[in-house]
Amino acid sequence: MSQNYLYTDEFIDLTDSAIKFKHYFVPFKKERVLMLEEIEKITLLQPNIWNGKYRLNGTGNFKDWFPADLRRSSRDIIYRVKIKNKWWRVCFTVSNSKKLTSNLKQLKLL
Repeated sequence: MSQNYLYTDEFIDLTDSAIKFKHYFVPFKKERVLMLEEIEKITLLQPNIWNGKYRLNGTGNFKDWFPADLRRSSRDIIYRVKIKNKWWRVCFTVSNSKKLTSNLKQLKLL
């Protein structure tokens, strides 16, 4: 993964080639890197009880995985990543959704 960050915060690092989820597996704080070429699309969701607003980490439906965010309920957007040729998705939140959304649009992922 190149070190030219387009966006970085306590949850993710976004470069022109990959997204690194910093707290993918808790309690071990293991990271997961997803190459941008593996992404089919990213969808923006308004946080509510049905799409993970109160999910701190893990999954509730075995299809969506949430990296750790103890303040997810206060975030304004949940990002849902559909991965090519996979049945599962990654849903995540960030500190600055406006900046990340702008970067994802530039990368044509939204």
